[in-house]
Amino acid sequence: MNEAEKSREIFNTRSQKYDDLKWVFNDQFREIIINLVDPKSTDIMLDLGAGSGAIADFFYSRVKKVVAVDISESMLEKARVLLSDADNVEFILSDGQATGLKDEHFDHIVCRNALHHFTDPVNGLKEINRMLKPDGVFTLIEPVPPNQTAKTLWSALFLVRDKGRYPDFYFTPEELIDFVRSEFEVIATASNQIQIPMSNWLNIDSLSKSDIEQIYEFLQNSTDEEHKSLGIYQEEGDWQMTHSWSLLKLVKK
Repeated sequence: MNEAEKSREIFNTRSQKYDDLKWVFNDQFREIIINLVDPKSTDIMLDLGAGSGAIADFFYSRVKKVVAVDISESMLEKARVLLSDADNVEFILSDGQATGLKDEHFDHIVCRNALHHFTDPVNGLKEINRMLKPDGVFTLIEPVPPNQTAKTLWSALFLVRDKGRYPDFYFTPEELIDFVRSEFEVIATASNQIQIPMSNWLNIDSLSKSDIEQIYEFLQNSTDEEHKSLGIYQEEGDWQMTHSWSLLKLVKK
């Protein structure tokens, strides 16, 4: 089984509980994304790594057309159900870094929480560049540790929790900007923070009991400084953590 097939298997497994994650349809997150993207009614948009359809759901009524691409059949099936009343959404089962879609076709490409699962994120950026119109806009949305102090613990937690994650894709906001500069220029940035109970974040079917125990062990053994840097604290018998995202609005160089 190659890496793309492993990713498909992981997200087919994760699909049933995916929408229960508190960040997926979070209203605050939705408004930040919409305001940054600032879509036009004439836009043809690509939702790359569409998952269960949240981004397409945010935008289909605001643009001319949305093409929702995902590697997981089960995720796309959930998206089809969610968007069953939308007549301007096309669903495509494909590896996001080898879509076969037309060159310079999209006015806007949005990729949320997906690029770090590509088998080669650098090739993913090149594929996005290829599909984007010369005057198009690419919005990349990625979970990040908020600073270098938080990075070690954050990376350890995500290494266990995010099966199929690209091994070197653990970037602070500044490092993420440096990463995308090979293909794009940054024209605007935003950030989002959501307080999420650890029990919710870990409620995914791809984790074993030992995986979950390992994550809680990391939390128990980490320092007060690391907890503070990630907004981690205990409340009502559960760990809480402030999850952070960087949002980058990009254009071709």
